Amino acid sequence: MKTAIVKIYLTSLLAVSFLLITIYPEIIQAGESKDGLPHHHISLLAGLAVETKRATEDENGLAYGFEYELRFHEHWGVGVALDDIRGDSIRNLSVVFPVNLHPKGNWRVLAGPGVEFTDKKDKFMFRLGVGYEFPLGGHWTLAPEVFTDLIEGGAIIFLGGLAIGYGF
Repeated sequence: MKTAIVKIYLTSLLAVSFLLITIYPEIIQAGESKDGLPHHHISLLAGLAVETKRATEDENGLAYGFEYELRFHEHWGVGVALDDIRGDSIRNLSVVFPVNLHPKGNWRVLAGPGVEFTDKKDKFMFRLGVGYEFPLGGHWTLAPEVFTDLIEGGAIIFLGGLAIGYGF
């Protein structure tokens, strides 16, 4: 059942994205904006996660994910992130819709709502995070990132990882 919900959700997300690109083709214009920054940034994340729950022991797992950001201003961007955490007892897939603030230099601070999909119950979550993007040349970046996911019901996930990204 949950797999079907995830498929429906992701299919809907792709359909809306296609519709927006069709209606507003300037969204996908590659290159740089007037301020010299790429409009789009995609990244792949790999890292470690710790899930803390009130009544049980902490659980550890490997985390990996994908993020897309549309940077519409020198300091602001919006995006979507898909993360998967796998461990001995953790099996979490989350979708987050962060708002990104780029305050100064290569720093990025983000916050946004999301949904955590688990075997037992889908739960609302809220993510807070920070990262620093090191330019690698061209439009490539390497970013250490840390996130805190506040999960409905009291669980908290701490996630730290390294993301490699590309701006276009």
